[in-house]
Amino acid sequence: MKYRYVVLGAGRQGVAAAYDLLKHGDAREVVIADSDEGRAREAVATLARLGGPGVTGRAVARTVDGADEKSLADVLTGADAALSAIPYYLNVKVTRAAIAARASLCDLGGNTDVVREQIA
Repeated sequence: MKYRYVVLGAGRQGVAAAYDLLKHGDAREVVIADSDEGRAREAVATLARLGGPGVTGRAVARTVDGADEKSLADVLTGADAALSAIPYYLNVKVTRAAIAARASLCDLGGNTDVVREQIA
């Protein structure tokens, strides 16, 4: 297991993505980061129940402010790759933070104008 992933957003899509990364992504660690610390912890507990003993200890909860590039960059630093499952209108900030943290990023998209701004 060699990769450290960060999943931004502890909703259903974020938890599903984290589960797949833990099961099939050769993950050393998957950080579930959300603005709601309790929700991030619940996501980690859900992953432990779904994934069994091999998941416990590899999924970690963190708090992040998705509207704050520094907060995002802090949580993305050291990630091999990140997935953004937070609202699309935050994707430009997430992109800038990923560049600053030197982390590969995939987001769930959602708006052509936002994507154009990300590319710019």
